[in-house]
Amino acid sequence: MGRWYTAQVARRFQIPFYSFSNGGILVGGFKGGRGDGNLKFLKIPGILVQPLVVSNPSHANWAVSDEGQRRLASILTDSIRLHFPQGGRICFSVGHKYKKSSPHDRGASVYGGGTEAGISERVLELAARILEEDFSGEPVPHM
Repeated sequence: MGRWYTAQVARRFQIPFYSFSNGGILVGGFKGGRGDGNLKFLKIPGILVQPLVVSNPSHANWAVSDEGQRRLASILTDSIRLHFPQGGRICFSVGHKYKKSSPHDRGASVYGGGTEAGISERVLELAARILEEDFSGEPVPHM
């Protein structure tokens, strides 16, 4: 699922996959990826969202914009629908925020201001609203 999501982000934002020289994006993932501590003890599927590479000026501009956050949330919900066609519960993790081991951690600083956790949380909130609307059939007031 992570690879599909990352491929869609790369395609829809027209950015390459990661290498040290190209400013692209990276597939993380369980067992060796970053953020495993937030997911490894879950008894349901979980998703840890990292909003592009927020220290990169181009990525940061997308990640802080309403349109960029809607695009990321849309890609996330498309990924969930594809990989969980029967529905069910799924855990969203903001990653840095809400960790007992480091309660003040907010992740990387965003180029131009803000934190990675703040953007991740907004994208996850948008995705949750989209999925809730899908489930209920009723429009959910958007942020």
